[in-house]
Amino acid sequence: MLTIRDGKLAYERGPVAASEVSAVIYDLLLKRVRIGNAREALDIGIIGNRIAHLRPGLKAAESRVVAEAEGYEVAPAKLSEGIAADLTLLKAGRVAMTIRNGKVITDDEGLTIPDVSRAGPYSNFK
Repeated sequence: MLTIRDGKLAYERGPVAASEVSAVIYDLLLKRVRIGNAREALDIGIIGNRIAHLRPGLKAAESRVVAEAEGYEVAPAKLSEGIAADLTLLKAGRVAMTIRNGKVITDDEGLTIPDVSRAGPYSNFK
């Protein structure tokens, strides 16, 4: 948003258009996961214990925890927005992650990334 050098303002981004601001913050975001035999990967945004959004292109910056799930498949294969977030991520038929009521119960592959680690090389500045 802005950069200060030697106590002086060096750069300021300026106001953000209202269309760029999202009020949605996901508790958990599964990025690029396959659903059933679908060829196209989708993102699954979970708020509380429900699936809030199910589509490609959800922003990791708008989530508390991100699971980079490219190459993984989610079960059950029939999902829709608004249903309970009780999911299992599979890799080659083996359970990699279990989600119950929107909370990660097991993460055998280390897929989840807390938002503080996404702040870049200067994560202590987040």
